[in-house]
Amino acid sequence: MAAAVSAIQRKRYLEELAKTESTVAKTPTKKSTKATLPELPQPGRGIWRWQRQAAWVYLQSPVQLFVALLIGGNFIANIAEKWIDPSGDLHMATWEGIDMFFNSVFAVELIWNMYAFWFWPFWKSGWNVFDFVVVTIGILNMSKIPLPGPLSLLRMMRAF
Repeated sequence: MAAAVSAIQRKRYLEELAKTESTVAKTPTKKSTKATLPELPQPGRGIWRWQRQAAWVYLQSPVQLFVALLIGGNFIANIAEKWIDPSGDLHMATWEGIDMFFNSVFAVELIWNMYAFWFWPFWKSGWNVFDFVVVTIGILNMSKIPLPGPLSLLRMMRAF
């Protein structure tokens, strides 16, 4: 649900951005809304040369919809795992493969987001901090590093 609302807000933001700028290289005007979207970073140099374009693409509705679908797919996969194999003993390799797939895709998405909105714009967003914690726990869990009980369950929070 939150992902759908976020996608709609991003779409409105991008429509406004398209009205006010003809190319990606210009600075967008700030639209006042309740939920503000991050400003696109200024053009950079070196490894930051593509940061503005990465941010612009990341904010596109199809990308946000794809991420929302991945979150939903991960949630459904977790439900199926607990329904079909509550103890996790019958199809262990299958569940680990599905988990590895989603953890890897979410890690790539997190790295993309971090690159696009580094440094303060990324860390100022509570959702980004939450995403960082959940993805980090997923990677640690995938790496077979033992985690305390409540932390290993936090990866289920991806649905939010």
